[in-house]
Amino acid sequence: MNTQPRPPTPKIILHDTPTASPALLEALNSHLPFSLPVLRRIQFASKFPGGSTPSTHILYATYDYDENHDTHAEENDATTKTNAKRKHFTAAYLDLSRYPETQAWIYNTLEDFYPDKTAPLPFKPESEPSEEEKAKSDALNMAVLRRMYEISCEPQPQSAGNTRKPQHKHTVLIGSLHETIRQRLLKMGIKMFKTSNIPPEVEWEFCGKWLFRVEELPDFAASVSRNGNGNGKRAGEGAARDECEVMEMELPLCRANNGHSNSNGPGTGTGNSNDDTGNENIKGDERDPQPTKIQIKFDKARREDVSLIRSRTSIDRKEDTLLRLPSLVVRRISPLPPPSTPRAENNTAEEQKETKEEPTPIAWAFTALDGSLMTLHVEPPYRGLGLAKLIASKIMKDHIKDYGPDGWGAADVFVQNTQSQGVCRSISGIKWWTLSWAVVDLASVSVP
Repeated sequence: MNTQPRPPTPKIILHDTPTASPALLEALNSHLPFSLPVLRRIQFASKFPGGSTPSTHILYATYDYDENHDTHAEENDATTKTNAKRKHFTAAYLDLSRYPETQAWIYNTLEDFYPDKTAPLPFKPESEPSEEEKAKSDALNMAVLRRMYEISCEPQPQSAGNTRKPQHKHTVLIGSLHETIRQRLLKMGIKMFKTSNIPPEVEWEFCGKWLFRVEELPDFAASVSRNGNGNGKRAGEGAARDECEVMEMELPLCRANNGHSNSNGPGTGTGNSNDDTGNENIKGDERDPQPTKIQIKFDKARREDVSLIRSRTSIDRKEDTLLRLPSLVVRRISPLPPPSTPRAENNTAEEQKETKEEPTPIAWAFTALDGSLMTLHVEPPYRGLGLAKLIASKIMKDHIKDYGPDGWGAADVFVQNTQSQGVCRSISGIKWWTLSWAVVDLASVSVP
């Protein structure tokens, strides 16, 4: 009988740095796609102007594993040996100055073991995590939350133009929090509150993490051709990505109430307080039997677009943040009035040119600080035409590589939002796990 005692649990090493170490980046890349939200946020901080602030903290908690630690596993217990070889860690990105936007993202290796049944795993764990592994993962998460609490006690510089402060000092808004980790934190006594935009009658709101492989997204030009019944025509095929692209399409535009959409409001139709994806289904509108040939232009979001974009979502988004994010805006280019009309005679050539090149956006999308598809919206008269699928595919094809070369795209879609889920499925998306946003009370973290 082998009476060799179990080795002591190695001590936790916690790193707090303004930038990610090569070791952390390697660790996060080796745990894709589960580590994607934290990895993308770190990548945004390092690769995009204004991506980080003086309040940026990148936290990395792991164990001080001894090189000979694995040899203590009993040789006749394969599961014990396998579990001993797994190196667990917790990584987090924290920036308290981002309030009221998402302030933190957190990832723990335990998440790898709890995807949805529909997820096509790139690898399958050799065994389930043991209770000892779960306890070690809990300890890593607590170490990171304790450090967040300590940081929250320090004076915090405010980001430019942000004068708002959280209602409670020691709280942090954590985004894309894996449901497995949230439940384990609750069991450890961590207090959490729902976000302010969730209605009082709703206890909590959950999202599905939908993932995409960029190489599997529908081809942009082919999508336009289908939506335009084969009559789509692309201008500027050789243009650089940052330049405007113009597309001529034939669209059966809706007409109701003297040409105005009878939608109950922008982005409505799913019953979600946070829905800003734009419902693709139009009910009650009539389609013109004769398709209208229009030109649309793909462009970046501009400062003058922000007020319209912010008005179409219940989620509080800063203007400066929106303008820093990769964006795709669709503008309809209206034909100039005939020369015989009084308007045309009174307008200068420059004014006519400006009218043609600066139209109001009809659809838009962004990729967020964590690289996920965000604020996908189509204005009511243009819904049901496939524009949401088109711009969702295009923005990920164009901009995911700006974050990193791994080819993973993502979208966080509320579980009740069946329309947006349908858009994700139509462009090869698959739901991998369940997550939510949570306001965490850091003062509830126990002292070791």
